[in-house]
Amino acid sequence: MKLINRMIFGTARLAGGGCARTSRQLIEDCCAAGLTRFDTAPSYGMGAAERLLGEVLDGDTGAKIHTKAGMPAPAGAALRGWAKRLQASLGANRVTPWKPELLDYRKPASTGRYSKSELLRSIECSHEFLRRETLDMLLLHAAEPDDIPADSWEVFINEQSNGRADNIGYAHTGPVKAGRDDCIVQIAPRTAEFCTPSVERRIFHSIRTSAAIAKSQGDEASSALLRTRDKLSCRTDDATADILAAMVLLADRHPNSTMIFATTSRARLSSILAEAAAIDLPDLTA
Repeated sequence: MKLINRMIFGTARLAGGGCARTSRQLIEDCCAAGLTRFDTAPSYGMGAAERLLGEVLDGDTGAKIHTKAGMPAPAGAALRGWAKRLQASLGANRVTPWKPELLDYRKPASTGRYSKSELLRSIECSHEFLRRETLDMLLLHAAEPDDIPADSWEVFINEQSNGRADNIGYAHTGPVKAGRDDCIVQIAPRTAEFCTPSVERRIFHSIRTSAAIAKSQGDEASSALLRTRDKLSCRTDDATADILAAMVLLADRHPNSTMIFATTSRARLSSILAEAAAIDLPDLTA
């Protein structure tokens, strides 16, 4: 199996308005390269990501989309998007570096909207925006099943039993708690994930950040990542090589896992996809 078959394109950084054209091109580039899995949410892209995916992938039955419910699009999304583009044009849009403690933070359920009625409304909007009767995956956003009322979690169970979601689970940034049966967890990998094999179903996000943190600690995870990178013959920059090495290592340690990555650069995306399409997982970590 090639690495690209275990990857998902994350849409949190897509944008509408004046950036919509580039966002559409990124989605089209993924499909052209054979990457057909996409991760999104109502809040992603200042509320534009689901609509963009729906427009580009309309009628594409081979594409698989993961979305979430519980965290709505931010208020004044259009104005915020305009302000962000203005900052970028003025050279003021500097990205704040990630810090290790950010990966240990899980937003409490009180920051989202997890009532049964809110979840139902959110899910219906997602089906409409994504132009899909059935979603590949529906996740509870920034909370765990035990954090919300039982009748709210039943919304997810019913979506699956009614054939409107093939898989259900939850997505957050904090430590994994005991999940419910048949739940899929989306989480940022910790040092342990780079070292300890597991057959649990996981979707890993924030790959590059997690790898950078692991490498900075100089422990077993750091050594494993460096050894894996040394086996890659990437013709690319260090940042891309790091993210590819981290995904290869996670794919090897967790045979039932998939990995989310994101970029707003078409050149970076092209490089990642081309390299991933050439990487054969079994041969690299033997």
